[in-house]
Amino acid sequence: MKSMKKNKEWPSLRFARMNVESAEEVSQFILWLCGWLPATDPLADDDREPMDSEDLLEHLWGWSGAPKMRMAKLLWQQLVGNNSESYFDQQFSSNPAYLVPEITPSIGQLIPIQQNLRWILEARMEREREDALIGQGSWGEDFWLPRDQAAYLRQQIRRASPDLIEEKSLYEDSMEYTSFPYFELDSDEADRTYVGTVDEEFRAFVEIVDSHGNRWPLKFPRSPYKVEPGTGFFWGYGGHGPYNLALAILADAVGGDYELSDELRSGFLKQVLMETPQADRLQISRAEVMAWLETKGVSAVQLKEAAARVAKLRDSNQQKIAEFTLRMETIHKKGGLVAQRFDIVPADFECALYLDLMQNLERTGWVLRCSHCKQALACPRTPTGNRQRARWLAGSPVYHEDCFAKHRLAHKRAYWQKRTETSGFRDSERLRAQKRRRVS
Repeated sequence: MKSMKKNKEWPSLRFARMNVESAEEVSQFILWLCGWLPATDPLADDDREPMDSEDLLEHLWGWSGAPKMRMAKLLWQQLVGNNSESYFDQQFSSNPAYLVPEITPSIGQLIPIQQNLRWILEARMEREREDALIGQGSWGEDFWLPRDQAAYLRQQIRRASPDLIEEKSLYEDSMEYTSFPYFELDSDEADRTYVGTVDEEFRAFVEIVDSHGNRWPLKFPRSPYKVEPGTGFFWGYGGHGPYNLALAILADAVGGDYELSDELRSGFLKQVLMETPQADRLQISRAEVMAWLETKGVSAVQLKEAAARVAKLRDSNQQKIAEFTLRMETIHKKGGLVAQRFDIVPADFECALYLDLMQNLERTGWVLRCSHCKQALACPRTPTGNRQRARWLAGSPVYHEDCFAKHRLAHKRAYWQKRTETSGFRDSERLRAQKRRRVS
């Protein structure tokens, strides 16, 4: 029998019931918005289920066009106090070890935002049964808010603006591949140097410079057409930019082999790249990289094996690379790839929350109260949502999925605790244990 599709939780309702005073929980919320939580998360969506239109939107668009990812970006920017696009590109990290300390000092500003959101949801939940009795929905409206709450919600969503948004499509959208099997070298000169600079807007650019002064932007590792060559990198801390820079430099230095570079990039990041302050100029010669590899026990034999792997991959992918190169030339002649769509763009994180709540109420109309955490529970127009609505109107308990798991666990514990308090149960268990010992 095919299992029912899980009800997806709306970001606004999840934010309303989380502990916003916990930087760890807020960081998990940011990662959840980005779709980066592991499958062990009780509220993470099941990857085996097919994508719907909302999932596809999050998958195809980036930070400025995907609603959840945009909300995550606005939340992070508000907490770190910097709205610069380049600062976000270089500094945002999905690693909780770096994310949590960044947002901890300003976590308190989320408290009034959550209080206002709960105030609105509480008013909606209080009117739910009354609306059903008086036939509010029969007048063409699927939800109703008291005057003060309606005014506040109206004020928030009016800060958003309709727009035709546009962003560059990733080059790999047209390349039909997910990763490149080896790092293609622009220069094989032994005396080349890796140079990184930071501009006035805190954007980093890394290039390769040979002894004659020739320069080549350093390609992004694995997916060289994902971003413009020379970008997507940084140094001085442990984030995505420095992590990718470590892989790119090592792969270029050893002749393009990812297998050896992958094994060593964490150490190179910590011992070399993180030692250079972010605002300083980065300059590392290939000779210095090779000397560092030698301290890690990388032998000449390993380097020859790496070169052999790259040569084999280059031969087997020669035709494919030629097709990609031709396609890239065609894309550049046409001015690049662009995606556009109509959207309502929020002014900040709080505005994004109420846009999400607006869409939730438009599509579902109902907001129930979870019997475990007492917070808002979305009730979509699905078979599962219809059953939840019927149970709630009948006075039966309804739960979030993770709350139901906690409720069931607490029920089991209470049941067995009650059983163990009876002398008859303890005696029967003692006799059963004795029989097991005799048999063994």
